[in-house]
Amino acid sequence: MNKFDAAGFEKMMARMKAESVVPGDGPMTEFSPSEIPQVRAGDIHGRAVAYTWHHGLIEWTDSRGKYHFDWFPAELIKRE
Repeated sequence: MNKFDAAGFEKMMARMKAESVVPGDGPMTEFSPSEIPQVRAGDIHGRAVAYTWHHGLIEWTDSRGKYHFDWFPAELIKRE
C-alpha cells in the first residue's frame, strides 16, 4: 500500500510557497483548526488560514481540484 498522500503534499508545498512571502506588516498569526472562517475575496471563495495586521492568507481549490494559497489585503476579505 502506498502511504504517499499526493494531495496533502501538493497542499503543503502551496502553503509553504505562500508563507515564504508574508507581507511585511506584522507577525503572521494562524487560525486554530476549529476557528478557520469561510471567506470570500473577490471571486475567490475559500478559508482564511492565517493573517497579519493588514492581510489574510486564503486557501482555496480551483475547478480542477488544485490547491492555492495567496495573501489578500484585509479590505477585500469578507466572511461568508
